[in-house]
Amino acid sequence: AQDATLRVMDLPEMMQSRCFSIGDLALSSLQILPGHGTSSDGNIVAGSFDNSIYVFSSEFGNVVQQVRGAHMDAVSALSLCGSSLVTGSWDALVKLWALTPSGISN
Repeated sequence: AQDATLRVMDLPEMMQSRCFSIGDLALSSLQILPGHGTSSDGNIVAGSFDNSIYVFSSEFGNVVQQVRGAHMDAVSALSLCGSSLVTGSWDALVKLWALTPSGISN
């Protein structure tokens, strides 16, 4: 949403089940991290217009990591590739990040 909220939908019921505020600017892309029996199961990665990448815990409803200045402009695309996260931005760069149990690192 353009108001920096992450809205979780209950698809069978076709209604919003939860709503969370993440950051100050609009979110532009999302990826759900795959579960591997760790504490990060079900975490959501969000790219933002504030040039940051956020890791959000859907279980606890909070941001568990913010990568500030991940790009020089809005993070506009996210894609999972094995144990890596690929991000794209309006700064015309594509970056590869390592996904670890403790979060995202470059």
